[in-house]
Amino acid sequence: MRTLVVTNCTNRKRLDPSAHARARDLTDGTPTEVAAAWMARVSQDGCRIPADRLYCGRAFSEAIAATKMLDARLYIASAGLGLVAAQTLVPSYGATVAPGTEDSLLPKLFGASSRDWWCAVNTISPFVTTLPLQEAGLLLVALSRPYLQMMLHDLLAWVERAPGCLRLFASAGSDELPLSLRRALMPYDARLDDPRGPLPGTKGDFAQRALRHFVERVLPTSSDAPATVHAERVTESLAGLSAPDLQERAKRSDAEIRALIEHHWHEVGGASSRMLRKLRDGLGVACEQGRFKDLFHQVAQAREGRLLP
Repeated sequence: MRTLVVTNCTNRKRLDPSAHARARDLTDGTPTEVAAAWMARVSQDGCRIPADRLYCGRAFSEAIAATKMLDARLYIASAGLGLVAAQTLVPSYGATVAPGTEDSLLPKLFGASSRDWWCAVNTISPFVTTLPLQEAGLLLVALSRPYLQMMLHDLLAWVERAPGCLRLFASAGSDELPLSLRRALMPYDARLDDPRGPLPGTKGDFAQRALRHFVERVLPTSSDAPATVHAERVTESLAGLSAPDLQERAKRSDAEIRALIEHHWHEVGGASSRMLRKLRDGLGVACEQGRFKDLFHQVAQAREGRLLP
């Protein structure tokens, strides 16, 4: 029996997507229509690398680390490609189910949900794989909130097909989940973010940090235990930690963030690291690092174009 790990993809990628592989240029339609048009675009891209080498950022790095510690098999939930195995050769692309970005798929879908999109893309995508649940000893699933919502039907099917195997890591309360999934949700909370703890971080990498903490601190002493015992061990491991006081940051559109970057460019001397701190700590604006990197690059290119003779 093998341990299987499932985590979500990230916006940050080691390869820039080609111009035709960005969701912003898709025509609106039903999920099936948009998925078909999308796959026609990304499938023609011949530059491909293993999926586990495409994505970067802390969240994905933590999932990779946990996978290696267990010698497990990794699967990646990709909004643009479906559920893919780590070694599947895939193209780079720009697509997400997160709202408020230029490459968000949801505005293209005639009001359909992310779950409708997930069903459509997994039906059409040539990159998709099926989890080998018959081989699973443990199924460790670490998902951000948008992916947790998008993949709810998959999770319900997995917990039914492989009873007792699922351990779920997400920044969600058990009351947000169907009854059959509540026992699988490991009770990590904001105490994991305590700067005194072993793995503090951000909301964007919470699920994957919880996964790594579980692999490092819980599984070694209770590898064969049921979910109820694992939950007790998690609670014990968080004892003595406290949730930090966090500033609630405002959400802004890509256009608004670009305008802020432009406005404060000279103030931070055009330095990307200082600009990100300015946005988050000075202006109280929420901006994920991968998203910021893209927007900062766009502003820098525009400024360079204006300065050229």
